[in-house]
Amino acid sequence: MDIPGRCHSKPEKQSYLISETNYFSSKYYDLIGNSPDIGTITKWTQNRRQDILIARIISRMIVTPALLNRFNLDSNPFCNICNETNDLLHILLRCRKYSTSRLHLWQNLNIDENNITFKAFI
Repeated sequence: MDIPGRCHSKPEKQSYLISETNYFSSKYYDLIGNSPDIGTITKWTQNRRQDILIARIISRMIVTPALLNRFNLDSNPFCNICNETNDLLHILLRCRKYSTSRLHLWQNLNIDENNITFKAFI
């Protein structure tokens, strides 16, 4: 089990292990799988704002019309272009509005766009 270098004391290490154990036995582990920790994420990003954005994508907490509708803050959870539920999965993987950008990304990452899932994307 990998304990980040920032855990120096025994209580910190114990707290980390308890959190990790709770995550692996939660419904979120089934949804998200093994997600990178913030120490790994910061190596990919340029600044704190990007760190936050990636963490929100991984946790599926990007504000979308579908999420706002779930909390009764928006009356239309559907994409105006595709007429599908406008959630994070739709925006990242299916929406026609972003198809050109997505195609370039998949080509740069050597990803077969027909076999991509949210777990694979993360």
